[in-house]
Amino acid sequence: MVVGYASFNTELKISGTSKVTSNWDIRITNVTDGTPTGSAKNTVKPSWTTLTASMEADLYEKGDAMEYDVTIENRGTLDAKLNDILTNTQNSNSEAVIITFSGYTKGEVLEHGKSKLVHVKIEYNPEYEGGETSSEVKINFDYTQNNNEENNPDSQYLL
Repeated sequence: MVVGYASFNTELKISGTSKVTSNWDIRITNVTDGTPTGSAKNTVKPSWTTLTASMEADLYEKGDAMEYDVTIENRGTLDAKLNDILTNTQNSNSEAVIITFSGYTKGEVLEHGKSKLVHVKIEYNPEYEGGETSSEVKINFDYTQNNNEENNPDSQYLL
């Protein structure tokens, strides 16, 4: 009688390296000097940091307004979603002014390599019964990484 014996030995070896080269770089690159309506004027020249724009306008009567364009660029390699536009009017008479934004909406995605223009209007509140006012406004743009499943599918490995 002959006895046969076979032995199988299998080794799975996975090796390699991976380098992720992505960067996050969303920033304000310009704020225009503003366009006046009526007798409105800039109190100081608009300024900005990475994601905060500061504007200050003198408004003298109903119908006065200052309008600014804020340029935001995505210089990074990741798409970014606008969570919110936050305004800080601590140093102004917030009852006397109305601040509105156009050109960019909450939840909108700013793709990498692209820019967006946000129009900001600071206007005298027609319901306000006081006199002339000065309004200092700081605007913060709050972003997060866009996690679009279509562009970032979950990875699964079956072995």
